[in-house]
Parts: sequence; structure tokens; C-alpha cells
Amino acid sequence: MGRTLVQKLTSTLLATVVSVAVLWWLLDDGISDELVQAFASASLLPLVIGGTLAIIIQVIRAWRFAILATARLAPPSWAMIGIATKLVVFNFLLPFKLGELSFPLLMKRAFATPLSEGAGILILCRLLDLGVVAAIILVTAAWLLDPMVHGWSPSVLSVVGIAVLTAPMILPDRLPGALRLASRWPSIAKIAKTLSNGAERMRPIRQRLPIVLLTLSIWIGHALIAWLVVQAIGAAFGLYATAMASASSNLAFALPITGIAGLGPPQAAWATMLNLAGHDWAPAIASALLCHGLLLVTLSAFGLAFWIAETLLASPEKSKKSPIFDNQHSA
Repeated sequence: MGRTLVQKLTSTLLATVVSVAVLWWLLDDGISDELVQAFASASLLPLVIGGTLAIIIQVIRAWRFAILATARLAPPSWAMIGIATKLVVFNFLLPFKLGELSFPLLMKRAFATPLSEGAGILILCRLLDLGVVAAIILVTAAWLLDPMVHGWSPSVLSVVGIAVLTAPMILPDRLPGALRLASRWPSIAKIAKTLSNGAERMRPIRQRLPIVLLTLSIWIGHALIAWLVVQAIGAAFGLYATAMASASSNLAFALPITGIAGLGPPQAAWATMLNLAGHDWAPAIASALLCHGLLLVTLSAFGLAFWIAETLLASPEKSKKSPIFDNQHSA
């Protein structure tokens, strides 16, 4: 117990150091007054629309989880939406991506899904996400950042971006060969088979196409949220530059070096990409912090609402009958 407490305190301290160091670097040029002015004058309506989109994205994430877990195209249950929301909230609140560990546990608790199968579903989703996010960064950077300065060919970088986008989509077709290769080692083959259940359910085109569309929708939605935040503060960033900044921020958030409440590297990545595209630091930093704050507040509130609903509407005896605990795996 003592060792666990020390580990938690150490990780929290390190996360705090990361957040403080990055925020100090971002705010070191004395632009705090400009940030306060930007926040104070921000339009409310784009932020409300952006917060609504953030909630819709959690439903889309839950739908993708549900298809990979059940091989059915039916919309997700409230329980699955709750899991998707809790996952992102835990990733905000826990340092160094420890929130990812909650997904297999939540799936096992709600649907009796084996831990390894839950982990396999999450890993597959993360690979799909990585393909889309990396593709957005590569394609937008290829045409927004000066190739004479950075020394790349926009055409080549765009081709690489498209390849990165499509690679995770075709991974399920390579699954049988990978499993045959792993069959030489029975213990590894058993683990690989369990982890590949989600990918197996993605192999049929009837199920793969919705998963691909849902994945694209998630990251188009995040780009739209970023654009709405930019509109709220009146910054002169184009949609493509904003999408590049948003994708860079999300990629940084996926790294196991996040700070307290996700503050730190994601906002630095957002502001840096906009600055490389020729935009001023002050509005770039303001939009990064405001977008992060919008997501943090909205999704934390949504997660709290789920927790209250679970507490008030479902007793242990009624949990299996309550709609919020609808078990998609039972059919």
C-alpha cells in the first residue's frame, strides 16, 4: 500500500512539473493580458455548439466500441456511452495515460468482457485514431507549412499521409496471416487470438465501413470544435490550420507524458503548429487553452451526470433491468 501511494504521489508530482513547465514556456512572453481579454470577449454560442459536439463525439466513440464488442450495428446502450465518457474523463484526470487501463475493467464490469478482449478493442481503436490524426497532420502540414523552410515535398508528405490513413483500415485483412505466424508459439497465439477479437469483427465490409466512418466522424468533429473555439475568440485561423493544430494537440494528448488535467504538451503542440503556419502566439495559445478547457469542463460534467444517473436510477438489485445498464452482450 505504501509503495502504491508513493507511486501515485510521484506520478502526480511529475505530471504537475510537466504542466507547470509547459505553461510557463507558453506564457513566458507576457501575453497573459491578451489571453484574459480573449477569454473575456469570447462569443458564447460557438462554445455551446462545440460543447454539444463534444458530447456527440462520445456517443460516436461508444457506437464504435459497441460494434467492435458485439459485431452488431445497433446504436450503443447508455452503459457503453457511459464507458466511453468515463474513459476520456479518466484520461483527463489521471496522469501519464493511466486512464486507458480503465477501459478493460469497465467493459468487464458492465458486459463481462474478458480483460484481454477489452484491451484488444481499445488498442484497435487507438490504431484507427492514430491513422486519421497522423494523416490530418501530414496532409495539412504539407500544404500549410513552407516546404522551403522545412525541406519536404508537399506531394510526398501528402502520399505518406494517405498511406498512414489507410494502413489501420486494412490491418484486419492481414490478421489471418499474423495469427498463422503466431501459431508457432502457442502461448503467444492464445493471447493474439484474444486480442484480435475486435479486429475479427471489423473484417466484414458491412461492419468495417461503419467503423471507418465513425472514426472519421470523431476527428472531423474535433476539428469542428477547434474551429468553433477559434471563431469564438475571433482568431484569423483557417479551417485547415485549425484542423492541423487540433490533430497535433490530440496526438500529444495520446502520448504518456500528459500533465495535470491534460494541461501541458497538447496545448504546446497546438500553439506551435499554428505558429509554424505563420500565426501569432497569443491567439494560438488562447485558442489552445480555451478548447482544452471547453472539452475538460463539458466532458467532466457529462461524466458526472452519468455517475449521478447510475447512483440514483440503478440499485444493485435493479441494475440488470435498468435501461442505463442495458447489456448489449446478452443478445
